[in-house]
Amino acid sequence: MSSVVPWRQYQRDVADHFQQLGFSVAVEEKIYGARGSHVVDVVARIEMFGVLVCWIVECKLWNRPVEKENVLTLFSIAQDVGADRAFLMSESGFQAGAVRHVINTNVTLASLEELNELSQLALAKLIIGRLRRDIFTARERLYPILWAIQDKPTDRLRSTYTIVVSLLAACMEMEMTLNRAAGNVYPIRYIAHFTGTPTVTVDSEIELARLISADMAEVTDRIAKVEGGYQGLGEAYHGTR
Repeated sequence: MSSVVPWRQYQRDVADHFQQLGFSVAVEEKIYGARGSHVVDVVARIEMFGVLVCWIVECKLWNRPVEKENVLTLFSIAQDVGADRAFLMSESGFQAGAVRHVINTNVTLASLEELNELSQLALAKLIIGRLRRDIFTARERLYPILWAIQDKPTDRLRSTYTIVVSLLAACMEMEMTLNRAAGNVYPIRYIAHFTGTPTVTVDSEIELARLISADMAEVTDRIAKVEGGYQGLGEAYHGTR
């Protein structure tokens, strides 16, 4: 028979879940914010696209529903420490006021049974948000090169022009797919530019985030190669406009 007290085992079970998703986890870690320090039941961190993502989790293994005051406290801590998302865990449910107070916040209410789906969805939404910013940045890097080649067309630059146009087309397709997916109507079709299968039927936000992440990584790598060969041309173009 286990000697671990139930609420500590509950913390450990939650931490193990995030660890299985690829996060590094800490239990009862003291983290510091602008207004002071806080001891958090579980802190989960993962690096995505060179950016560190931090989620915090409070575990309430109570025999009564969690109240809205606990939601407000966790929301305040998340803001103070700059957490990307906060999870409030309970196996006894949540009062109606608690549920209302998480609307339009970065706080998720969950039980262990619900945690797998909700945490993966939250991670997918986070990835998609970053992907939208990455697509915008990619286009901002490509357009100056495209315009510079158009201003100074030569046979030598024709192949680069073709590459840049194809990368812009990939960015447009990824953005259009994300816009279609925003309505949460699955399955949807996605034209995968670099993942091997030209047209893919996507059944979930999680799958879409994975596919577009792979394509976006390839786009970013190819943009770097184009910039490496034609950086001087792009700088010259910027200086003439």
